[in-house]
Amino acid sequence: MGTSMLPAGWSLLVTFWIWLMGRLPGDSMPALHWAPVSTVIHGRTVYPPIGDGGAKLDDFADFTTFGIATSLLLRTESLLDNILCMCYVLSVFTRLCFFSSGIPFMYRGLPCIYSSAILACVSLLCGGNIVALRITAVAMILFMISHNFYPHDRVLESQAWKKVIYAGGVAMVFCSSFPPACVYYLLWSMSYILFPTSLWSCKV
Repeated sequence: MGTSMLPAGWSLLVTFWIWLMGRLPGDSMPALHWAPVSTVIHGRTVYPPIGDGGAKLDDFADFTTFGIATSLLLRTESLLDNILCMCYVLSVFTRLCFFSSGIPFMYRGLPCIYSSAILACVSLLCGGNIVALRITAVAMILFMISHNFYPHDRVLESQAWKKVIYAGGVAMVFCSSFPPACVYYLLWSMSYILFPTSLWSCKV
């Protein structure tokens, strides 16, 4: 149970950082823009070893960290951006609550940990460019509410090369600057979207 509480802890941390970023004056934003994004990436990093700590807790952690907190990266003074922010949250909620595949080891709709990682990486790599974030968010919403099937990747229970990919992600986060780490996680997440069964199926 203690280990399974870690995702919820990350959810609170990343929500605080993004809330803090939103409270800062506009000229302070670039200096601290990396903080909430890096926390999302750290949360994505620690998720595989502790992602089976209980269904209800996992859903709560997913919704807060990879739903609410991540969607706040879209928040601006614009009404349309705030609507998009709410749509992102609702998409994560819908995906978690109503998109059970009924097939063992399969998800229906893109798991929100991947959409969150992509949105966070794009946010940092493009310097928070709102147009790029809008396009990415709309694409991630469509992937999450689609009826496409995605396999459980289970990187720590699969072949050695998948464990190497995961270990590389950990090394990039803790031993490298965040732009290269974001590129690494962006490529990782995009490969899951483009080649879910051929690469990331737990049976492969």
